[in-house]
Amino acid sequence: MLAPAVTRLLATYPDVRVECLTDDRYVDLVGERIDVALRVLSPRDRSAQGARRLGETSPVLCASPAYLEARGAPRAPEGLSSHALCAFGRDRSAFSLRLVDRAGRAVRVRAVPRLLTTSDAHLRSACLGAAGIALLPPFVVDADLRAGRLVRVLPRWTGPALRLFAVTPSARAVPAHVRVFLDLLYEHVSLHPRLLDAAA
Repeated sequence: MLAPAVTRLLATYPDVRVECLTDDRYVDLVGERIDVALRVLSPRDRSAQGARRLGETSPVLCASPAYLEARGAPRAPEGLSSHALCAFGRDRSAFSLRLVDRAGRAVRVRAVPRLLTTSDAHLRSACLGAAGIALLPPFVVDADLRAGRLVRVLPRWTGPALRLFAVTPSARAVPAHVRVFLDLLYEHVSLHPRLLDAAA
């Protein structure tokens, strides 16, 4: 989702130089001199002064056709505990997977993940390599799902909605080049509704 906006910025403004960091850790925008970051924030999160909502999305369960052919597909959320899970997180001992159905009913599945990582890229790669089932945002796996490289698992269930924000160190003093980049980013999101339910 980020790359097309960066590419258009570079193509439109030849004199602009970009340093693009893809890192899932929580960065100090001021201390590390970051102009803008994409963050998942809760509605009550006040950690950033300049947070502008891009939209929200609900992560989907997916696996490769090869994995499903070998292991079968779970028929209910509880069945996930007997499958190989590739999960986002840090603490294997306290891991649980929270899912929500279309009616808003929530369940929590306790399992020991086969892979635990703080990188969506690692999860996607593991899924593509038939390592297990993972819960990933649509903007990470949309192209894989459309191409058939990955398949939805338990399509009636998703993870809780993630609210994605573009965050700047200050809400007031946003440099012109950052405003231009944000405009390109919002435009890209609005043109690709599969990636994110864009904010109004």
